[in-house]
Amino acid sequence: MMKLLTLASLLPFLGSSVLGCDDHAHAHDHAHEKRAIPSVQLAPPTRPLDWSDINIIHTTDSHGWLLGHQKTSFPEPNYSGDLGDFASFVSHMKQIALEKDVDLLLVDSGDLHDGTGLSDGFPPGGVDAHESNKFLAKLPYDIMAIGNHELYIYNNTLDMYKNFAPHLNGRYLSSNVNITVPDKHGVNQSVPVGSRFAKFKTRKGRKVTSVGVLYDFTDNDEGTTVQKVSDMVKEQWFAEAIEEEPDFFLLVGHMPVQRDDWPLVFNAVRAVHPTTPILILGGHTHIRDCVQLDGRSMSLESGRYMETVGFLSAKLDQKGSKKNLTFSRRYLDPNRVTYEFHAQTKSFNFDTALGESITKGLNQLAVTFDLNMTFGTAPNDFTISRSPFPSNTSLLTLYAAEKRAVQEELERREKEAYGRGYVDKVYREWLREMNGRWGVERRAAQNLTLGYVTQDACPGIGDDILHAPLPFFSTPDFIASNAPNVTDDTPIDLVFVDFIEDQLLGILNAVQTNQTFTEADVQSYTDVLASAVLGLFAEKAWN
Repeated sequence: MMKLLTLASLLPFLGSSVLGCDDHAHAHDHAHEKRAIPSVQLAPPTRPLDWSDINIIHTTDSHGWLLGHQKTSFPEPNYSGDLGDFASFVSHMKQIALEKDVDLLLVDSGDLHDGTGLSDGFPPGGVDAHESNKFLAKLPYDIMAIGNHELYIYNNTLDMYKNFAPHLNGRYLSSNVNITVPDKHGVNQSVPVGSRFAKFKTRKGRKVTSVGVLYDFTDNDEGTTVQKVSDMVKEQWFAEAIEEEPDFFLLVGHMPVQRDDWPLVFNAVRAVHPTTPILILGGHTHIRDCVQLDGRSMSLESGRYMETVGFLSAKLDQKGSKKNLTFSRRYLDPNRVTYEFHAQTKSFNFDTALGESITKGLNQLAVTFDLNMTFGTAPNDFTISRSPFPSNTSLLTLYAAEKRAVQEELERREKEAYGRGYVDKVYREWLREMNGRWGVERRAAQNLTLGYVTQDACPGIGDDILHAPLPFFSTPDFIASNAPNVTDDTPIDLVFVDFIEDQLLGILNAVQTNQTFTEADVQSYTDVLASAVLGLFAEKAWN
């Protein structure tokens, strides 16, 4: 009888690439170290930002990428700024806002957990992102919203409730997300992880009403609850929160700005306040995107992994006006060249004391978590979608040699997977469209580096720096390794990651009728996580 054995997958929808070193002789020199200047030539922005009455710096889906992208293969250098650099940038931008006598807010749309060793590499007994979030708490965020990656593990949510949300003084928002905790009498109660909403005044005295919404996520851990957005907007607290008219509504949340439920929130506000400016800061699908739901609103989504810092500005007018407002948005490449350009500084006066302390602290955290060990040096870069499969530079080829797909089953489960937090399909489709629009033409231009080339639904050009898009090749949804050399009477065990268990059982039962496979037939294969396999391979093959 065939055994079905699983590898623990550790949230596989945070897809990645393996980047080789361009100098094998320096394989030992891969520590997380502060670079005074980027290690490769970077293009500066071509134009200044459009400052206005209200200005917002936006981050989302950072997933632990707080020490920047440190490889020399493009597009990684575009995103080489670390959180210390970002903190210095924010400080200078705050000063510019003072000089211009305008408002500048700092906003985040969730998913601080799950992505790098800084957030996930804690010693036994620790909690995801507990230490790395201490550095995010040092930044002057005005509003932060919860993401789905804050909810996969109850202890992570509890840590956010107890130790992170209090730093925001009521401005860590979880409008439709609760956690169950015991009250002072030991009786379990369901309470918001952060706050349902926030009302505050800007430095210029403008009144703001803000909510923090999570999309209809379905894979949250026991002890947490996510209310459907359609139900949230019917709640009495929501009606009371939006009853008074502010100078503008700031709707922040871990939900894509298009093809999701932001219109439900937007329309609920518009039913009470038809003309009040509405600014929406979304996230989750890891893409750069912008849309205007009407002429007096703008919705911005600012990528992933600290590969994008969003900037949104709005020119306000008199209350009751029905005229279209003037908005601007920009997608910044987070590196020191970008930051120094827009902060109007040079390398010698860019770093602030806060920024330097954050960089130093993150580097020390990397040492504490033993993140500086080199597993091995790849002979070349291996990528998932930038190389055709099969090929010598395909990461999938590195894992396997034959293509396997059952497309119908995947399509049937796509909606369920999205509810559980799977966004890589959306992100890769965005890359595919980007390559189809501009790929061959722009990559032929020798003066352009690889990066994002955004086409969204808002007027004007959003990208801060002109790039050629990344090459994109489609990849199979499933791959399998070649079978070993066996005889007819040798049993072959089927080993797979646990994330696809339901799909795999369905596939097995669809392609044969000798046996009906169920969850009872599945056993654990090893305690080694699938995310650790590549490192173990690199130690053996590339060291």
